[in-house]
Amino acid sequence: MRTVDKINAAQEYFKYFQSLIAEQRPARIWQLDENSHKRSLYKVTLLSCRREENVLKAESLEKFREFSLPEKDVYFYVESFQLLFKTPKLHVEGVVLTGELPEVLKVLDEKEHEQILSAFKKMEPMAQEQPLDYSLGNVKKKTGYSFESEGGEQERSERDRAIFENELSFVTLDEEDRLYADKRDAPRARPPEGKMVTMQLADGSKPAGAYALFDLSRGGLAILTFSDGDFKPGDIVHIQAFDQEVLDSPMVAEIKSVRSADDQGIQYKVGMMFI
Repeated sequence: MRTVDKINAAQEYFKYFQSLIAEQRPARIWQLDENSHKRSLYKVTLLSCRREENVLKAESLEKFREFSLPEKDVYFYVESFQLLFKTPKLHVEGVVLTGELPEVLKVLDEKEHEQILSAFKKMEPMAQEQPLDYSLGNVKKKTGYSFESEGGEQERSERDRAIFENELSFVTLDEEDRLYADKRDAPRARPPEGKMVTMQLADGSKPAGAYALFDLSRGGLAILTFSDGDFKPGDIVHIQAFDQEVLDSPMVAEIKSVRSADDQGIQYKVGMMFI
């Protein structure tokens, strides 16, 4: 974990907030009830950061669910930046929260990031089961990727199953992931160099592109790209092909993170989860 202090590292501190607000990065906020020890969890975006007034504003992404935050301190986690901070609550009005600017920001390492995501799953048990209508090709949310056929599409499903299983047969867990394999539902694995995946934003706003496959599991995959603007967390994508093997039915995934893949900032790793 790395700490960014509001006073001693002000430039980096406020640069984080500028990016969060400008790019409308989603975050989770929660409180721990001191009596029941239960947590209230919400998804939000940041509206403003006023340095002179020492005030931060956030708005719920769940427009029909007003905040219920009885305790004083509110915790924020921005998954795409692996950023954790705590702010004293000043005011709540409907779906808008006003709080003080946090004294420090904490940038989590990969292990800490995995731990907090695991905690969120326990706090949101129903989120993994409820269907979400993305209104794009009648996509419905599922846990993992299912090859079960519907209607008369058994032949197509079997072909896509064979393509995906073949891709999985190429991959091997690297040493780092072996250490944490027991903590993941679907441990990531590294494909051989040169493997490619063709994918496109589900809304069709950009042409399909071919990207280097970085890791793969039954739960999701990651690609490498030379721009951090190609995809953003929350984007829904259609995975159309592995190398030259075109799927009959695209696999659907949600972008979960975009991070630098090297020290020079040349490549970026885009992680996604099948839905």
